[in-house]
Amino acid sequence: MKRWLTAMGLVLAMVGFAALPVMAQENTDDQGNPNNPAVNDRANACFAGGSMQGQCDDELKWTAGWYLIRFEKSLLKREDVPDWANWVLPPLLPPPPVSGSAGGPVEPPQNCSMTLSNTTLSLTGIATNPITIPLNVVNGSVDPNDTFGVSPYGFNWSGSDLLLFGPGGAAPHIWSFGSWISGFIVSTDCPNATPPTST
Repeated sequence: MKRWLTAMGLVLAMVGFAALPVMAQENTDDQGNPNNPAVNDRANACFAGGSMQGQCDDELKWTAGWYLIRFEKSLLKREDVPDWANWVLPPLLPPPPVSGSAGGPVEPPQNCSMTLSNTTLSLTGIATNPITIPLNVVNGSVDPNDTFGVSPYGFNWSGSDLLLFGPGGAAPHIWSFGSWISGFIVSTDCPNATPPTST
């Protein structure tokens, strides 16, 4: 029994070694060179083992296959392939959706928050802390033009300054000189503000 297993092992090894040259020849060009663009300038996706093998029946496909194999091996970027040949590239995949805890897509935040100093709360008469600011106000796409007496609070752009209004009588500049004003704000997760552009 032991001899039989040894003999079978030798037979299998010989068959395996005999198949190696056949397997190695599968990915070659028409001159027997490796179909690898890193070592062969003639490498083409149309040759044996290429992703277009058996599909290249005209010059256009052969030329596009030259670009494709280099793209597949990361030797060319998508933008390096000429427009006339980009049909050969795989389609761009949409970015995967970001899922929330319920498995649905996560909407981008619409607001940011800001913790006001006691001085600011006293000046404006605002009773809630922290407050939320719509991001479309922070990024300057909306100028709400709120004024004194707003309840619970509101905002207004005045030139490049963002003012905070509440039911009280003062309107501190919470964004001025290119930064959030630390005397009025304790902390914020708001991005840097951008004043609206006048048209």
